[in-house]
Formats: sequence, structure tokens, C-alpha cells
Amino acid sequence: VPLSFFKAWAPAVRDFAKSLGKDRFGMFGEFYVTPARYATMTGRGRDNAMYDTDTFIEGPATLKGGIVYSYYWYTFTAMVYGQAELSDGLPLAYESEAGMMDIFDPTTNRSEYSMWNFCNNHDNWR
Repeated sequence: VPLSFFKAWAPAVRDFAKSLGKDRFGMFGEFYVTPARYATMTGRGRDNAMYDTDTFIEGPATLKGGIVYSYYWYTFTAMVYGQAELSDGLPLAYESEAGMMDIFDPTTNRSEYSMWNFCNNHDNWR
């Protein structure tokens, strides 16, 4: 789905939720793509030229966060390929994504890491 869709759709859904009295309506996606791709769709969005800066993709915020598989891939790689240094994948996943994603929520005035990290993926071979 192109980013332009999310830049139009997400604010419309939030506006509708607000009309129903839901002031902090969160929207999440399932990101079975690279972190570089879901960084464009999280918060105000960043592309690779914007990592670790205070710049964002033009337009409104899109998704609050999403279901990601980076923790799963660290765990999978550690077990299947014997790379023990990747066995504690959660902090590794967070560290690799921290400068990529916009996790600041202007409605609360705080940074909120809102990614759901799968540690197992039923869609992959075992």
C-alpha cells in the first residue's frame, strides 16, 4: 500500500474516531517488510535520509505502530544458525529501529515505542 494512502486514510479514521468521542484512537499495522519500509509508516514517518534527525516525511502522522518480526528474525537466526550474539533480540531490534522511527506522540507530548514484537511467526517454516 503506498504511503500516500496512509497519509490520507489515517487522519480521516482519527477524525471519525474523534467524532465518536475517542480522542486517542490508536491504529496499528502488521509490518512484514523491512524496518526501513515501516519507518515510513510509523508516526510522521522517516526515510533513510532522515534517520537520527528531527526531520520527517511531509504530511500528517499515519500509524501509531505495528506488529513487527525483527525480534523473531534475531531469535530465529540465533537458534538456526548458531549465532548466540543475536539470542537477546528484543534490545537489538529496539536499538536498530530507534533512530529510524518517529515514536513521538504529540497528543501526549512523549515518546512511545508502540511496536508489538513477535517472537514466533506461525507463517514461517520451522
